[in-house]
Amino acid sequence: MGGIHLYMRQNKIEPDLQNKIRKYLEYIYLKRDQEIQSNEFINQLSSSLQREILIKVQGGALKKIDIFTQNFSNEFIEELSLKVKQIYFCSDEIIQEENQHITNPSIFILNQGRVEINFRETTFRTLKEKGEYFGQVEFFKMEYQS
Repeated sequence: MGGIHLYMRQNKIEPDLQNKIRKYLEYIYLKRDQEIQSNEFINQLSSSLQREILIKVQGGALKKIDIFTQNFSNEFIEELSLKVKQIYFCSDEIIQEENQHITNPSIFILNQGRVEINFRETTFRTLKEKGEYFGQVEFFKMEYQS
């Protein structure tokens, strides 16, 4: 982290931005360590146990979402659970800009924390509970190019 401090000092980065950067990096390092430990644990399991635990954990989260349970079979949801990827975002990080072109539509499921969805600079919706989700409209409307 010494190089980051030096870079910010040499480039006269304002203290508020420096704080945001420090908090973000601390959070990312912490989460990366946790993720590495989780992956090491899972990677030590046999492939059938890896599959089983992903279906249990990720599939369990997907099965709590009406849009999946009302439209897809259990088998499909279980296969989909093997494709789920966890992504960590830092406090105040923008996940998607309002008018930004979405190149990889995704459904985001809240595991912990809080997400504000803003529309025209006004908070439209706040997600606070584990299992709440957003991005489903863009995900299901995506067009595939052949």
